[in-house]
Amino acid sequence: MSRRSFAIWFAIFILLQWFVMASFVGIHSLIEMVLSMIVSAILFSNILGIVIVGFICYENIPNLWCYFFNEDMWLAKHSHGIGTPSFDYDWSWISDAMLLAFAIVVIIHLVLCFKRCKKIGISGWWILVPLYNPIMLLYKKSKADSEETIQN
Repeated sequence: MSRRSFAIWFAIFILLQWFVMASFVGIHSLIEMVLSMIVSAILFSNILGIVIVGFICYENIPNLWCYFFNEDMWLAKHSHGIGTPSFDYDWSWISDAMLLAFAIVVIIHLVLCFKRCKKIGISGWWILVPLYNPIMLLYKKSKADSEETIQN
């Protein structure tokens, strides 16, 4: 993966943080939202991203399974919310599904970071180091990137 394509992917990954940051009520301005999206993209790009994905899967996969295949157990678990204004039985599974989709995006991001590490000639374990991934992956050139610059 070239540096340019990794930079494009990282920009897309930052924009996908909108769904995570939109759930926080404390963000009041666009500048706060953009800065929060950048910081969360950097935080999800290392070992913290793996921990968050594990936690999301641990919490939401059984919940979705109960919703679709064992409604009695799901109702027993969520009966405290019935009757509240924000509870909607038909749409309650969407938040769990969106979190799982976000977990898949984080996994895809980490795989692309691993490919970028291999492209620049370092160990793939460097994706676990905070602040090295993605900042150094965006900064460092691979041999193919250097040759492309020389040819142009």
